Amino acid sequence: MRLSFWVAPLALLARASAQTADGDCFLLQNKATKPRYLKFCQDYNDKACCIPGHDLEDQIQFENLIAGLGPGCKNPMMYPEIRYFYCLGCDPEQPDYTDYATSEIRLCKSFTERLWDNPTFDDCGVMIVRGGPALTSPSLDVFARA
Repeated sequence: MRLSFWVAPLALLARASAQTADGDCFLLQNKATKPRYLKFCQDYNDKACCIPGHDLEDQIQFENLIAGLGPGCKNPMMYPEIRYFYCLGCDPEQPDYTDYATSEIRLCKSFTERLWDNPTFDDCGVMIVRGGPALTSPSLDVFARA
């Protein structure tokens, strides 16, 4: 499976920033706080490293990923690990597993195994946008885990 479609949800998070202090959330440039309301990344409504605008962007990018997969594969609940992955920037523990100096994001092995073992990838594939943000059908490829 190609990994290029994972770039969108963490593009901002993965950029090293000299302005981000240790322990601060990258998106907030401050400590995690209680957000007004997160719809997509709702697991973090008590404390988050993001605000509703970031949450909406995560949701849009996730929906773009599954948008063209067909009616039997569009249910967001079929992709819980991907949904969680797109919300990493909202996780209040985000500073603990992000190394700003090296632009690395550490993921638990058990999480990546659950992510790749999801049979939905083989049954449905995922959408990958080529060449920019436009979502026109010629710019989309569907990839399975082959």
